[in-house]
Amino acid sequence: EVSRNIIGLNLDQSVPLPNQYSGMVVDSSSYNIIGLDQADCGNTISGNKYSGIVLMNGSTRNSLFNNFIGTDYNHTAQLGNNVDGIQIYGGAHDNWIGTPFSGNHIKFNTLTGIFLQDSNRNYISGNSFEGNGELAIDLAPGGITGVSMNDPLDADSGPNEMQNFPELFFADGPSPLRVAGILNSVPDTTFTVEFFESDALDSTKYGEGKRFIG
Repeated sequence: EVSRNIIGLNLDQSVPLPNQYSGMVVDSSSYNIIGLDQADCGNTISGNKYSGIVLMNGSTRNSLFNNFIGTDYNHTAQLGNNVDGIQIYGGAHDNWIGTPFSGNHIKFNTLTGIFLQDSNRNYISGNSFEGNGELAIDLAPGGITGVSMNDPLDADSGPNEMQNFPELFFADGPSPLRVAGILNSVPDTTFTVEFFESDALDSTKYGEGKRFIG
């Protein structure tokens, strides 16, 4: 269990004291708990010269909850890590990144919020994304970054099976809040779709998701 640490910043979380590589690396290791599934028990991992957290080389069943990755504990300061917030690659699988009630705050990192390459079945839920230089979550087969467009019936494969994203075509609100869209994916399969709101349109037009709605 790794909780309540400050990694890459000074004690009051105002000035970077960068590690030369990433803030935390989980290499061929499993069942580590990085930040607890309860309030005020996460880590602040920001200002590092590479990424905030790296899960690699078959690491599995690790849990990341309530961490501040690229920002401070008030999740407002722009102290991002110099590459990605979280990197998952090398066959790392079945890791748990946030819940609807214990999401991580992944903000202001130079590249992506969460970068996945050659890794499957990683559960990503309830996280807050803001101000990252590229996508909030990038499924990057072979390291090819950027938006991966949907395919009919989601027949392709790759990191997290290259899950198709929902396409929204109507939103109205705030009371009542009404949203309409479609998810074209694997037939006869149950999916959970999470909704978020942000203050501004992301430059990619594929959003980040600052506040989890439900």
